[in-house]
Amino acid sequence: MTARSAAGGLKPDSPVPVMLAIILACVPDASAHGVKKGSLEVIHPHIGLPADASPTGCAHMTIVNTGKSADRLIAVSSPIAADVVLLTRNSSGAIIQVPFVDIPARSRVILDEPTWCLKISGLKVTPIEDAAYEGMLHFEKHGGLAVDFVVQRA
Repeated sequence: MTARSAAGGLKPDSPVPVMLAIILACVPDASAHGVKKGSLEVIHPHIGLPADASPTGCAHMTIVNTGKSADRLIAVSSPIAADVVLLTRNSSGAIIQVPFVDIPARSRVILDEPTWCLKISGLKVTPIEDAAYEGMLHFEKHGGLAVDFVVQRA
């Protein structure tokens, strides 16, 4: 039985608020999804919601390598797209396509705007906000790693 004040609210010394805070702290945040394979962890792979049903989009994520050796992200694919390419900005600010992304040992690589974009072209579906779509990250050493790209407002 919970102790209540005369006004019907919880008494200040009630353990209920503390227990509720503990329970909520243990519930994972849906927006902070990710997957692991070996020493690699992919955190929050997501697609920015394309404007006006555009046939292209941009995916982002963070990749953490806790291992002693480097790896490379060499390709990305998804059944919802005709093509996915790795884009970055060079030192002069121009956007260029790159064949891979280095993932150094014991590092965190943030593939996010304004420096990185995994450009998704030829979308076969109209992405829906908060929906998740399958993708595959292809690493040189770790091989394929399945991820779910969650669509979120840009």
